[in-house]
Amino acid sequence: MKMTRSILLLVSIIILVLSMTGCVRSIPGSTSPQPTATLETLLPENLVSPGPTGVMDQIYLFATQTVMASGQGVSSPMTPGSQTTPAPETVPVTQTDATLPPEGSPVVSLESPAVPVEPTNPTPAPVVIVVPPATPGLPSSYTLQHGEFPYCIARRYNVNPVELMRMNGLTTYSIIYAGMSLLIPQTGSQFPGERALLAHPATYVVRAGDTIYSISCTFGDVSPDSIVFANPGLTAPYSLTPGQVINIP
Repeated sequence: MKMTRSILLLVSIIILVLSMTGCVRSIPGSTSPQPTATLETLLPENLVSPGPTGVMDQIYLFATQTVMASGQGVSSPMTPGSQTTPAPETVPVTQTDATLPPEGSPVVSLESPAVPVEPTNPTPAPVVIVVPPATPGLPSSYTLQHGEFPYCIARRYNVNPVELMRMNGLTTYSIIYAGMSLLIPQTGSQFPGERALLAHPATYVVRAGDTIYSISCTFGDVSPDSIVFANPGLTAPYSLTPGQVINIP
């Protein structure tokens, strides 16, 4: 729409110029004829001069400025359809990272919180059993129970096994049986060597034929009374079942 108006304006100006030049008359008393406007004089190369000194130059300049003011580019008044489209203005665009949090926002860790994992087979805590101290002093005699023998009694009471065997008239070939009474030496001579045969406190899985007395001899320095005390479920006659787990103090 704007281009059409500009073309109409140029055409109107050209018609006005032609009308003005056609009405020029000779000045009385002058021998030189006045210049007559022709189509060639209206061509762009004849209308343009180094400066807007002529009437035609001023009219052409006015028309060109008018068209430029209307927003259209004109290459020549004789080619109204030609125009120059201004290059679009380039606006710098700063790309922002939408994934970044606004400045000043609290930082949230994406890491999952550490969850404590319990071991599949945790190591059982050692059993702590408090056994009352034995009665001071040594018994004068002891009756053997099923699964006991003289060397076991010597370890348990911390006496010399040779003295115990001699006092009771025993040899390595003597027959030992449950219910046999043994005299306990009172000389103070201790058992030579390590009294404990297995480390304790511990737990023990009962096997066929076991008694609290035989289990006591298996560990060496553990008394049957302390085993009964460490296992409240045991009652006289202290029968055990194979596979049963008992505490050893």
